[in-house]
Formats: sequence, structure tokens, C-alpha cells
Amino acid sequence: MDVVNENNANLKIKLQTEKGEIECGVVAVFKMQLQDYIALLPLNSGEQEQQILLYRYSELSDENGNEAGIEIFTIYNDDEFNDATDIFQKMMEDSGMVVTV
Repeated sequence: MDVVNENNANLKIKLQTEKGEIECGVVAVFKMQLQDYIALLPLNSGEQEQQILLYRYSELSDENGNEAGIEIFTIYNDDEFNDATDIFQKMMEDSGMVVTV
């Protein structure tokens, strides 16, 4: 995974998946309890209806405390995924957007 652009408004990430590399736009980063989550939108997927991807999110630091990248992790627990989806959808509804997760 590579961060393509560090401007938060247009942040893009490249994910390596079993289907190959996918470039995604960052839709939101949010917190649920003590865990951070990231919502990604695949770009140029060719599909008419794109689905938001939700992952756990963690910022990495080097030994001096400087930003050293990010890590994302698949959410395997159904309850955790459903709770994160509910929070994300509520955030989007509050901003006037409708999304599919």
C-alpha cells in the first residue's frame, strides 16, 4: 500500500490485493471506541456502482516520532464490521451523502 498524495482532501492509497493493485480515494478516517478506521473508494474500477471498503487503520511512526506511513487491516469480526459500517453511514448521512458499504 502506497500513499499517492498527502493532501487530505485528495488522499489516494494503492492497495495490493489478490486481484492486483487497486487505487483508492480516502473517503473518511474515523474512530470507534479506541480503534481508527478508514473508508476507501476504489477509483477506475469500471463498475457503475462502487462500494466503499472499510478497514482498521493505524498510523506508523519512526523512532523519532515522525510519520512513517500507515497500515490497514481487514475487519474479520462481523459485529465490529457492522458497527463500523453503521458509524460510517451515519457520518455520511449527516453530511448529506448516501453510500454503499
